[in-house]
Amino acid sequence: MPLGLAVVTAAAITPDDIVLEPSAGTGLLAILASMVGGSLILNELADLRADLLASLFPAITVTRFDAAQIDDYLDPAAVPSVVLMNPPFSAMTNVSGRTADAVFRHIASALNRLAPGGRLVAITGANVRALRQGAGDSISQTGQQIVSRQLNIAPTLTILRGFPVRVIVTRDLVLKPYGG
Repeated sequence: MPLGLAVVTAAAITPDDIVLEPSAGTGLLAILASMVGGSLILNELADLRADLLASLFPAITVTRFDAAQIDDYLDPAAVPSVVLMNPPFSAMTNVSGRTADAVFRHIASALNRLAPGGRLVAITGANVRALRQGAGDSISQTGQQIVSRQLNIAPTLTILRGFPVRVIVTRDLVLKPYGG
């Protein structure tokens, strides 16, 4: 539960937000998102978990698509301002064995669906094989998709004075001294 609270806090969900959980599982992130007022779009491929979500959220239609292709299958009108996700670290639908870039496929598809200016918060493992091997290409492709979706916005980070920023660091971050 604390990790779920961290995800929802990092997403800064408001009652104006439409929240997509592409691999909603048993609904913990969805429950927390609804508690802070977000409207939900829920997807879960596994029948048992999808049925559980349908009973937890009877007013919401739970779709049952492969989350790695969520952008291809969701109704075009479903455009979330927030995506919360805990994607499978190495599993893909209809693929036997482990897939090194499963996390990136899920994230890339969700990013394609995200509204311009939206927020995506994902839970990923620090030692996921995809993060260690071949991550450069996947990150580059995901970054290019983000930039192309934002229409000519340079890949820089500008934080306006007074704008709230939330950062979750999972390992030591060493920065060089400013101006040095």
